[in-house]
Amino acid sequence: MLIKPITETRNPRHTLEDEDENQPNFKPTITVKLTKQPRIAPQTVLVMPSTISILQDQLKFEPIGLIHIDYPELYESIDKSSELEYDEDEQLYVALKNQNLKNKYPKLDVPVVANSDISVVSITIPHFYNAITYNLVAREVIKTFSETRDWIVLAPCGLNNNQSVNKLLAGQEVKRGKELMDQVPELKPPHAITGIAGSVVSQLNLSPGKNITCLVLNSEGQPGFEKSDNDSIVDVSYLLVHLFEVVNQQEYLNAISNKVRKFNGAFSNLGMYI
Repeated sequence: MLIKPITETRNPRHTLEDEDENQPNFKPTITVKLTKQPRIAPQTVLVMPSTISILQDQLKFEPIGLIHIDYPELYESIDKSSELEYDEDEQLYVALKNQNLKNKYPKLDVPVVANSDISVVSITIPHFYNAITYNLVAREVIKTFSETRDWIVLAPCGLNNNQSVNKLLAGQEVKRGKELMDQVPELKPPHAITGIAGSVVSQLNLSPGKNITCLVLNSEGQPGFEKSDNDSIVDVSYLLVHLFEVVNQQEYLNAISNKVRKFNGAFSNLGMYI
C-alpha cells in the first residue's frame, strides 16, 4: 500500500478558513437627522471616538438627533442569499457568513447631543471595520454643521514624549482658554492621528474659515481600540471646561476624575504596582 504524504498546509486553528479576502468593502449611506433645530448655528462642535466617550457622557447633554449608518447593498445581498433554494450542505455556511458580515457592517444610530441652548454639540463615533466610513461620516457631520466655526476633536495617540496631552491647531488662534492652551505642547512627527479624529481634521482643513482644536491624548493599543491614560483624560476634561461653557464645571471635573480612576485604574500604566 502506497501512503501519499500530506502536502497541503492547513490554516491555524485560530484563523477563519472561510474568511473571504476578496470580500469588497461595502459603502455605507450616512444620514444626519436633527430632531431639534438650533435657532442659530452652534458655536462649537465636539467630536471624539467611543473609547473616550466618558468625556461626553459626563457633560449630561440632551439628544438632538441621530446619525444613521446603513449598508443597503450589503443587506440586500444578504436577503437575496437567504431566499435561494435550500441546500443542506451550504445552509449553515451561508448563515455564518451572513452573520459575520452583519457584525462587521452593522446598522447604527449614533446619537447627536447638545447642551440646553444647543450652542455646543457633541458626537461620539464608534469604531468602524471599514475605514472609508470615517471619511463619509465626517463629511456629513461637517455638512450638517457647516456654519459652525469652532471645532474640537479628541484623538488617542501613543505619545512618546512623556506628555499626557498634545495639541494640533488649524485656522485662527484660539481665543477662549488661550492662556491654558498655550501651555499644551504641539503634536510633532512622527506622531499621527487616525480614525474619526483624522477624518474630521482632514475634512475640516478643506473647509475655509474653520478653527480646529485637536487635543491628542496619550494612549496605547491597536487603532480603534486604544486605551487612553488616566491623566490624559483628566487633563483634557480640564481643558474642555475652558474651551466652551460647561454648566457645573467642578461637578463635571470631579465626575470625570472619579469614574476614570474607578474603571480604568486597573488598566493604567501604574495599575500593576497599586
